[in-house]
Amino acid sequence: MKRMLGYSGVAQAGYMLSGVVVASRLGASSTILYLGVYLAMNMAAFAVIQARERDTGDDQLSGLAGLGSENPWLAWPLTIGMLGLAGIPGTVGFVGKFQLIHALVNGDYAWLAIVLVVGSMISLGYYLRVIATIWMSPAVVAPERREMRLAPIAGGSPELDDEPDEGGHEASKPVTTAEPVSVGPISVAHPELTLVAVVFAAASVVFGIIPSPLFHLASHAASLLGLR
Repeated sequence: MKRMLGYSGVAQAGYMLSGVVVASRLGASSTILYLGVYLAMNMAAFAVIQARERDTGDDQLSGLAGLGSENPWLAWPLTIGMLGLAGIPGTVGFVGKFQLIHALVNGDYAWLAIVLVVGSMISLGYYLRVIATIWMSPAVVAPERREMRLAPIAGGSPELDDEPDEGGHEASKPVTTAEPVSVGPISVAHPELTLVAVVFAAASVVFGIIPSPLFHLASHAASLLGLR
C-alpha cells in the first residue's frame, strides 16, 4: 500500500506541474490549491495504512480485507482518501483536478488537460481495487493452533506421550504454536492515527462540497508571486 501511494505521488506531482507549465496566476493558484488537497487526501490514507500495519505487521492490500465491517472509523477515511485521489466528485481531489484542467484550458494547453483526464481514469483501476478490498472482501481468518510432537526418530512416541514415566511424573504436554494474534478494533489501540484519519477525511469531504475558502486562500497566495 505504501508503495502504491508512492507511485501515486509521482502521478500527483505531474498534475501539480501542469499548473506550473501554464505560468499564470490561475495556474499557480491551481498548483497551490492542489498541494493542500493532496496533503488532506494522503494524510487520511497514510494514517489508516500505518494503523493497519501496526496491527497486522505489514501494509499489504490483503491486510485491508474486512476492514469495513471490522472498523468503519478507519475504513471510511481510507475510502474517502482513495476517492479523492481518483478525483471523484464530492471530494477535494475533484476540486483540485478541476481547477488544474481549468487553468490548462485557459492557458491553451487543452491537450495536456486531456492527458490529465486520461491519467485520472487509469488511476481508478488501483484506487477502486483498494475500496473493493475494504468493503467487499471477507476478513482473513487467523490460522488455528497446531500441535507439534517430537518425531519418533528423535525419541518421541505418540503412544507413550500421554503415559507417565517411571518416576510417576506426567509426560510432557504437546508443544503448541503461539496463539494467533486476532485483529481487533484498531481505533482502540491507535486512537491518534484514527483521529488524524477522521479529521483529514472530513476535511476532504467538507472542502470538496464547499471549496470557496480554498479558492480564496490559493488565489491570495498566487497573487504574491506577481503573475498575471
